[in-house]
Amino acid sequence: MNNYKWSLNTICHTYLDRIKLASFFLDIRNRWSIGIKVKEFEEEFAKFLGVKYVVATSSGSTSNSILSHFWKDKNIEDFNNGKNQVIINGISWATNVNPWIRDGYKPIFIDINLKDFSIDYDKLEKYLTDNLQNVSCIFITSLIGYAPDMNRLYNISEKYDVKLFCDF
Repeated sequence: MNNYKWSLNTICHTYLDRIKLASFFLDIRNRWSIGIKVKEFEEEFAKFLGVKYVVATSSGSTSNSILSHFWKDKNIEDFNNGKNQVIINGISWATNVNPWIRDGYKPIFIDINLKDFSIDYDKLEKYLTDNLQNVSCIFITSLIGYAPDMNRLYNISEKYDVKLFCDF
């Protein structure tokens, strides 16, 4: 018996959608990883985003690793000159922190706010004001389904001319 006053799950697929999906998985000739469906998804998502390419990865953890490798390669001169800090919200996932540490970055953890559980925007600005010369980028983690205030983060990113990355 459900004692909750809200739905914990809502079915958003029609019966026909579910039959098509089940048929796809039951057809042993289909590949649903690293196959044509992934390529189609990448192409459609790239169009949706208005970018040239999208690359699907095996997990968000893999994406984070690729991002930290890319960012270090792209900014190796700044990194070698001491711009080696990555700002991360104080509550995050190990897989959002470990790639940066592995690539030699120093994570700077800034407390969260209690409205959207993202980084405390005022503390972020204070840190950037005092330490911008050492900050390579900001890497925000979205927690438990709450979206950070992206307008405020974009404004901070532009104001301090520091790259912003987000894990949703």
